[in-house]
Amino acid sequence: MALLGVASCGGGEAASAAKSAAPELPVIRDGVVEVPAGYAERVGITVAPAHYEDVTPIVHVTGVLEFDAQRLAAVGSRIAGRVADVEVIEGSKVEAGQVLGTLVSAELGTAQADIAAMEARLLAANRDVERKRSLLAEGITSQRELDLAISSAAIAAAQLRAAKQRVAALAGAPSKGKLGFNALTSPIAGDVVGVHVSRGQAVVPSHTAFMIADRRSLGSACRCSRARCCTCSPATRSS
Repeated sequence: MALLGVASCGGGEAASAAKSAAPELPVIRDGVVEVPAGYAERVGITVAPAHYEDVTPIVHVTGVLEFDAQRLAAVGSRIAGRVADVEVIEGSKVEAGQVLGTLVSAELGTAQADIAAMEARLLAANRDVERKRSLLAEGITSQRELDLAISSAAIAAAQLRAAKQRVAALAGAPSKGKLGFNALTSPIAGDVVGVHVSRGQAVVPSHTAFMIADRRSLGSACRCSRARCCTCSPATRSS
């Protein structure tokens, strides 16, 4: 019996030591959470008086990066034709006026050929005017013949201007080499973000061949309901 008493006393001391070694944990008494000082210090809990302050909520929403519409250019052809060459790929950096691709068009070739024909006609008309003036000075021809020659030269000059304007309207230029070839150029400096043509492809005026953008300015467009957002602001821009 004495041995049992000693063992019992030893067990009580061990239980007391284990209890004192156990970490202090928060407890709930009468609906109040009590946090021991040792536990608060161990986990980094600080206590401060309650007060009111404005809190801006953080709402995570999905968004889309968009190019600045003022720094975005869609390049296409004003005439129907076939793509002869593509000189850039997506990601290429280009300067304003740089050639992106070449288009060949029968309509443009005809208009450019008309310029050459009108130039030859005007040259002949001007030579006829000079010849009639010489003949009039010698008394071989009449003033009426000279006036008719001058009128013909004026008509030829007007036809040449009209032919050049037609070529310009077709986004081409008077060609000194191959007829019907039209270079598609970039109107702005930036990056090629879209190539929608390939060699041999037929295109129409409504088709966008290249997209050029200035990536130095991007916008992010996000959507959220007023119930979730207290403040709405325009798309954020990054440079």
